[in-house]
Amino acid sequence: MEDQIPAIQAKIIDEEKNCNSKIKEIELEWERTTPKNADYTPKDALDLLNIIGKKIQTSNDEWVRICKAKELLDMELGDPLRLQSLVEDHQLLKSVWAEIHKVWQNIDQINETLLSAYVYKKVKESLDKLLEQMNDFPNRLRSHNVYDEYKSQL
Repeated sequence: MEDQIPAIQAKIIDEEKNCNSKIKEIELEWERTTPKNADYTPKDALDLLNIIGKKIQTSNDEWVRICKAKELLDMELGDPLRLQSLVEDHQLLKSVWAEIHKVWQNIDQINETLLSAYVYKKVKESLDKLLEQMNDFPNRLRSHNVYDEYKSQL
């Protein structure tokens, strides 16, 4: 068993290098493609965030596994929380888009109404309720610029 430890350590170092390159790619992708403004529809933004989220979670799990393996082999430890800020940013942005998506589904229903069937008073009431619903979002969601951009469209 003692004879195999150097080979196992070398394998873990190789896995760590591969994982580091994947993490860098994900961080670059996050910076390039993250839906941080109203250029995206809420549905498209959520779809994109789900794709990126799976990559983040997979890399985070792999990174934590490598850190645990290094700890068991008494190797120099990496930071198991390395991706934690990216995970938190992803969760916050996904929460913002999910709440906006709920509001925008109602707006889409209003938009699908034929102009001849509009009852302007009811439409205004509906829009006021949606604006109130957006104002009731938690502070952490309202502080995001996506919220401001979509709220201004109401």
